[in-house]
Amino acid sequence: MPADNEERKAHWRPHVEAWEASGLSAKRFCEDNALPYWQFLYWSKRLRPAQPTSLANAFTRVVPVASPGVAQGLHITLPNGVRISGIDASNVDLLATVLVQL
Repeated sequence: MPADNEERKAHWRPHVEAWEASGLSAKRFCEDNALPYWQFLYWSKRLRPAQPTSLANAFTRVVPVASPGVAQGLHITLPNGVRISGIDASNVDLLATVLVQL
């Protein structure tokens, strides 16, 4: 096994790239290529570019909420103080798109 950190990165980078292109699960890729699974997980995480942390990453999905009779009064206030009002069944998909972009 390569000795220093740069050599280790150079060893694992082609494996990680091949896995990303394969469409296989990490476990299956490691089994098929005789790679140590836990080491592969470590290096695959380490070699990925850092993702910026933002509020948008906290939103995984928006679920429509049925609230008969009060649809015009439904609103969302974001942590930065922005208020989105007038949410109803006809525009909840648009709201989901907006929240993903934040």
